[in-house]
Amino acid sequence: MRRTLGVFVSAFCLLSLSAAAPADASVIDFETFLDSQTVTNQIAGVTLSSTVVLSAGLSLNDFEFPAHSGTNVVIDDIGPIWMHFASPLSAFSGYFTYITPVTVDAFDASFHLLGSVTSAFSSNTALSGNAGSVPNEFLEVASGSKIALIRISGLPDGSSFTLDDVTLTSSSVAEPATLALLLLGGVGLARRRLARRTKG
Repeated sequence: MRRTLGVFVSAFCLLSLSAAAPADASVIDFETFLDSQTVTNQIAGVTLSSTVVLSAGLSLNDFEFPAHSGTNVVIDDIGPIWMHFASPLSAFSGYFTYITPVTVDAFDASFHLLGSVTSAFSSNTALSGNAGSVPNEFLEVASGSKIALIRISGLPDGSSFTLDDVTLTSSSVAEPATLALLLLGGVGLARRRLARRTKG
């Protein structure tokens, strides 16, 4: 009985650890897009609105808004950038350069606010940003595995920030009810085995 229960507890712990580990993280660097291209549904599993690509040396003022990597970034074109995800995320992050405070809000599929983060400065452009600020501030919002929408807000009419190197993290976290059922099933098996030994 002790050996059976010990094996089950070990397996349960391994299942719990693997269930809590991130299953997938993908980075969107916007390098495959053309200058001034509108981004909507070209990225698998993601739909964007109010999002336009700017390229260094072309439409991007990279002296004030340097890319975090590569040459391309996106800008809030005519208002907040919205991102809708086909599969819920556990975390969203990216690198922002801005002329006004930026707020990232995460919502579930029912549009309930799950979390929010705001930039550290009122401006962090390379040449004229606030003292102590640097371009490409990293902002992240995380919330279990329920993020279905992201809203990134700057100025109401847009053209207030650039975004680069977005990381979308999905998670295979098992629901608490699933873990409880696994535990109950294991205890049931251990009892059954003990009952057989007692009879025999």
